[in-house]
Amino acid sequence: MRAILRRIEVSYPDYLREPVSILTPGDLQLGAPGADFERFREDVRRGIEKGSYFIIPGDLVDIASPSNRRAIAGAGLYDSVLLALEQYAEEARLMIREVLEPAKDRILAILSGHHFWQYSDGTTTDTRLAKDLNVPFLGFTGALRLEFVDKERKIEVPFDIYITHGDGSGRLPWSPLQRLHSIANYFIADLYLIGHHHKRAAVPLHRMSVRWYRRNGKMQGVLVELPVHLVGTGGYLKGYIENDPPWQPTYIEAKMLPPAALGCSEILIRIVEDDKGVYACTSAVV
Repeated sequence: MRAILRRIEVSYPDYLREPVSILTPGDLQLGAPGADFERFREDVRRGIEKGSYFIIPGDLVDIASPSNRRAIAGAGLYDSVLLALEQYAEEARLMIREVLEPAKDRILAILSGHHFWQYSDGTTTDTRLAKDLNVPFLGFTGALRLEFVDKERKIEVPFDIYITHGDGSGRLPWSPLQRLHSIANYFIADLYLIGHHHKRAAVPLHRMSVRWYRRNGKMQGVLVELPVHLVGTGGYLKGYIENDPPWQPTYIEAKMLPPAALGCSEILIRIVEDDKGVYACTSAVV
């Protein structure tokens, strides 16, 4: 697990009026049947157009799952076969890089997941993508502190995000949130994100805190209510495909699971200034 700090410059009074937008395009699994690459491209384009930031929660390329990689490693395949698989993975990675390249200065972090390709030099499709775009790579789980900086007024406002690619499964829309809820009991953050489940789900929690400040030489405590959100980041893998060969159903179809709500989540973070101070909190999840 890595912890990183990203600083975002904001201008007064604009940041008090307009929330900061973060999109979470991940779980594309390009290479698998049903990967909706065009929807992924459109969501990134839309985010660039509106000035959003991005967090990529992993599983962008689906060439091999963990069990597939173990099987390939032990199969004793010819170099020519491994090279063909590597070239296929590289083609998928380059397609994704082309989409993300215009947004690289606004990508806060890239995570890994279960699905990626490991090259012969030990790098993976995820680590190469992060290096090419000069974006921090968090691995499977990470802690991201955003620091909103108003240079003119010399104000720095922190906002902490817990991010994991995630694990497990569940049929219900709120399944990923159950896992995040347990994490929220002992990992303190302002926002919790989980991928893997291909579900765009969100639920607010509220935390009470006491904020201390000095007035007329005396320390005073103010009770502050801070909204905290648990968020499933979504995905782009179709569960049901028109004209799919009946002898080769998708995993979703075979398991009789509900279709995924395709797309990513959008988190809106607002900076608040009142008699309790200046602080950042999640105002909405779209």
